[in-house]
Amino acid sequence: MGGFVQLNIGGTVFLERGQRGIVPCPLIKSRQISPGNVDAMYWFFGSASDASILIYYFFGKVAPQNGIPEGVYDIDSEFSLIIESVTASNEGTYYFQVKPHLKMIEEGQVEVSDKVSPSRPYPTVIGCNQQYDADTCEARVRHDSTVHNLTCVMEQVKPAVQLRWFWGGLTELKATVTVRPVVLPAYMGSSLRNHTYSTSASVQVAAFDDEEVYVCEAMGVAVGNLGARMIVRLTKAHHTTVAYGGVQSDNPVEKAAANDGDIVL
Repeated sequence: MGGFVQLNIGGTVFLERGQRGIVPCPLIKSRQISPGNVDAMYWFFGSASDASILIYYFFGKVAPQNGIPEGVYDIDSEFSLIIESVTASNEGTYYFQVKPHLKMIEEGQVEVSDKVSPSRPYPTVIGCNQQYDADTCEARVRHDSTVHNLTCVMEQVKPAVQLRWFWGGLTELKATVTVRPVVLPAYMGSSLRNHTYSTSASVQVAAFDDEEVYVCEAMGVAVGNLGARMIVRLTKAHHTTVAYGGVQSDNPVEKAAANDGDIVL
């Protein structure tokens, strides 16, 4: 195919599993080569050999190669490689060769990784009851508890997220973090969540005040540039017991109201 100019392209392109994926050609995206000045374009997977050609463009014609059927790959007007439905097997190194008009062939490569976003957009805090806001929950703790464990999880995502705990949203707490690979049984529909990661982060909270606020924050490619968080309101559940004609309570207001109905012997 004539002379080559080798390019080293940094960075990784993350494509959502199960969705249409676009692998950009860095030379076209950066406008080092104008889309209107391209005579030929070749996309490869795994190596830049004839046996690894996925699809090519040649003077307006686009055709898949090596027995690949129509509708699996395409090349768009920006000479990006289009993957119609991304799977885990699409992860790897893609090579391209582009021939500008009256110039030498230039080549390079793009690293691609598949991405799996969480099934719900916020981390889950175990034992915390969801409130009206989707990113807020309430955990009720015994009034006489001196310590309480908070565990935050985000399951079946790729890449694994980073989970951190904050007190009041500002002070980071030391958490015990576990990352577990997920391998699902081979059944229909499991491929979208198979070979992913589940992360948990636990902290132990001691001597807290009523209505204390803690935040579990998730960061990483799987949750996007802004990340995700769950706000936890930790409240004390006051102890109550049934008495003659009333209720005994550790809450002063409840106790005073209850005593009005007690039977005194």
